[in-house]
Amino acid sequence: MSNLKKRRINPVDIVMLAVLLLALCAFVFSFFSGVGEGGKKKITYVLEVSRIQSDFCQKANVGDSVYDYDSSKLIGQVSAVSQTPAVHVGVGDNGEAVNTEIEGYSTLYITVTADALSAPDGYSINGLTVNAGRSVSVRLPGLYCDAVCVSTSQGSSQDTVQNAK
Repeated sequence: MSNLKKRRINPVDIVMLAVLLLALCAFVFSFFSGVGEGGKKKITYVLEVSRIQSDFCQKANVGDSVYDYDSSKLIGQVSAVSQTPAVHVGVGDNGEAVNTEIEGYSTLYITVTADALSAPDGYSINGLTVNAGRSVSVRLPGLYCDAVCVSTSQGSSQDTVQNAK
């Protein structure tokens, strides 16, 4: 004879299991939907700094915090940096466009990853609206510059810099 008692499932156990299951479902949904705390989504945007002295391009580094110069609010982290030679577009003798490389100058591309809210005209990051075509003054630990946002995308993409060029 066994001293084991049959355990019956009571309604409290069912409610506790249901609550745990709902919590697990909510966590999985928020993880896979890209929605974070307070409805924020992870976005990636690319800033283009035109005609910057090539020596200054090394002052932007992956992992640097990016701040809006006007408000001093954090607007993301640098996730990639690249540069191309700066070019002046002129008109040749035959009327066609001529690209001339500007010696000692580059076009700097800074890819930034941030948590943002969707806004009617782009994304809002700590009160700053970011969208393609918008000019923004940014401050990094070793660099201050005026830049233009050339692309935005939801998520964190490794090839965003390549897509912006």
